[in-house]
Amino acid sequence: MRVACLVVAVCGAAARSAVHTPSGVRSPAINRLRGGASEPSDALLQATFASNALYASTLAEAAAEVAMLRKSVGASEIVPNLGAKAEALFTEAADKFAAGTPAGEADVMALYKAKAEELRTALSTAVEPVFVAQITLIKDAALESFKRGMISEQDSGDASTAALAAFDSAAKASVPASTSWSAKAERESLVGVMSAIGSQAKKAATASRQAQQQLSTAMQFLQMLQQQMQAMQARPPRAHPPRARTVFLTHTVRINRAAMRS
Repeated sequence: MRVACLVVAVCGAAARSAVHTPSGVRSPAINRLRGGASEPSDALLQATFASNALYASTLAEAAAEVAMLRKSVGASEIVPNLGAKAEALFTEAADKFAAGTPAGEADVMALYKAKAEELRTALSTAVEPVFVAQITLIKDAALESFKRGMISEQDSGDASTAALAAFDSAAKASVPASTSWSAKAERESLVGVMSAIGSQAKKAATASRQAQQQLSTAMQFLQMLQQQMQAMQARPPRAHPPRARTVFLTHTVRINRAAMRS
């Protein structure tokens, strides 16, 4: 009998020490939960355990959906309308928690309200890394689109505008309406990378045009020498100066080498 009483006493003390006091609960509830003027009522203890159980079950159900989103972005797949899906997840979890919240005294209601806020914070913390990974994927996709435009000789300004438009659209659809999350940093990074690539492409294009011009000039000179050689061949054999033939061959070799380099 003494052992049974001791077990009951220990369990009761452990239950009271395990009571979680949300920040929203104020005096006199805090005083009672902290061993102040009076011990917590059975109703408050029961509400604490019930709210913790409701919190855990709601969070576990939402965590399964978050895991699916995380799996998608982990496989480098952009989740369409991530913002709307995250917002629906937040709302569904809040509605489920609200449906399981009983009517009661002010202390009990404050306990559930604080637990609901804690649930929302936990869900936001779980979804935010998915959002960050998604924005990175969107940025990479926009950059690849820009590169393809450059390869197809599209104007760098047009390619950059199209890539930014695609990024802005996808990023906007990824932000939950009730959050302050932003893709500004990734957008600025994308602009910087495209600007650097565009600058290098312009330099390469300028160098290529100059090389083509030099090659064209050399070919024109070669044609002129050929015409001169043909004119010389039409004359008597003694009119073929060896120096002209040497100049022609020398320039031909140089032109061929320039063409190979370009």
